[in-house]
Amino acid sequence: MMDDFQKDDPSVPTFRVAFGVGCWNFGLRREPPFTLDSDQYVIELKRGLESVPSLNYLSVVARNDPPIQIDADSLVPANDVLAIFPNGIVDYIKFDLYIPFRIQNELVGRHAQSRTMTETFRVHVRYPYHSAVSYVELVGDKISTEPSIAMQIVREYMESQLSQSSSDIVFTFVGPTPFHAEFLLEGCRDEIDNYLDCEQRDTPGYADIVLRCSTKTVTTVGEAFDLVFDALDDELGLFYSIGRQESDMYHRWAQIETMTTNVVDGLERILWYDRARKAVMRSRELAKLAVSLTQFEMDYILNEQYTKQSYQGVYEHRELSFLRSFVDASVRDRPIFPTHQMIDLIKFLEDRRSKAVELAVILIAAAVGGIVGALVTLMATS
Repeated sequence: MMDDFQKDDPSVPTFRVAFGVGCWNFGLRREPPFTLDSDQYVIELKRGLESVPSLNYLSVVARNDPPIQIDADSLVPANDVLAIFPNGIVDYIKFDLYIPFRIQNELVGRHAQSRTMTETFRVHVRYPYHSAVSYVELVGDKISTEPSIAMQIVREYMESQLSQSSSDIVFTFVGPTPFHAEFLLEGCRDEIDNYLDCEQRDTPGYADIVLRCSTKTVTTVGEAFDLVFDALDDELGLFYSIGRQESDMYHRWAQIETMTTNVVDGLERILWYDRARKAVMRSRELAKLAVSLTQFEMDYILNEQYTKQSYQGVYEHRELSFLRSFVDASVRDRPIFPTHQMIDLIKFLEDRRSKAVELAVILIAAAVGGIVGALVTLMATS
C-alpha cells in the first residue's frame, strides 16, 4: 500500500488495501463504584497503549472539553470484564502495530504469513453514536484474501500485552469480532456514480466486500479511508450495539438460570421435613428471582424499542447503505428467551413452597396441640 496513488499504470487500480472490521475497546481493570474524569481515562489509555511493544504513531483524540465524569453507570459487560465504551469521550484512536510472522504463528497457528501477507497493521478504533467500531488495515504491497484474520491476530496480541501491563487498561471486544466479511478498498481512475461503490460477493465462508472510490474524488489512501469511515461507521455502530445488547442479555439470562438452579436443586432428594424447612428459607430466593426476571423482561422490551428507533435513525434518511443485509440479519435473529416458561416455573415453585409451609404449620400445630393435650391430661391426673 502507498499513501499516494500510483499513476504510472492505468490498467490496474491506483491502490488496493485489505482490511478487517470488528468491535474493540479499552476498558478499566477496576471494580465499581468509582468516579473518573474523562481526562484521566484518556491519560490512562495513552499510558496503557504506549506500553505495548511495537506500537507506533499513537494518536488518541478526545472529544470532551471540559472533561466529563465517568461513573459505574458507564460500565457495561464485555467478554466478562467491566468495559467502558467511551462514546462521547474519545473521538478516535489510531496506531500502527508491528507483529512479526513468528509471533503471528504463535497467536493463530502456522501459515499466518500466507494469510496476512504482512507484519504491519494500522488500527483505527472509532466511536460513532451507538458503539465502538474498529478497523485493521493490512499494510504492505501484497494483498491478503483473508484480512479478517488480522482482527484475531491484533486482538490476541493486544490482550496478551495489556494483561502484562501495569496500566489499568484492559482490552475488550464484542462479537462477532471479526465481522463476517473480508473487506477490500480499491481506487479507480474512472468516476463512479456515488462517492463510494460497494460490491458484495456472498461465499460459503465470509462474504467478500469490495469498496471502490475514484481518484478524482480523493488523492490519498488516508482520504479514501475517511470515505469508508463515513460510509460504514453508523451501520457498524448499530450492528455492534445490537451485539452488545445480546451479550448483556445472555449474561443476565445465565445469572437467572443459575439462580433458578440454586432454588430447585435437591428439592426432590430431601426428606419432607427438610423440604418444609428449606421452603421457608427459599421465600427470599424466589422473590429475588421473580424481581430479576421481571427486570429482564422490561429491559428486553426496552432494548427492542431502542433497536427499532436506532434502526430508523440510521436508515430512514440514508441514501446509501453498504451493510444493511448484515444489520437486518442481526435484528431478525435476535434471541428469544423463555421468560413465560420461567414465570410458570416460579409460580409452580411458589405454590410448592406455600404448601410446604402450610404443611409445616399444620404439623407443628398438631405437635404443639398434642404436647399441650398431654400436659393437660398429666396435670389433671396428678
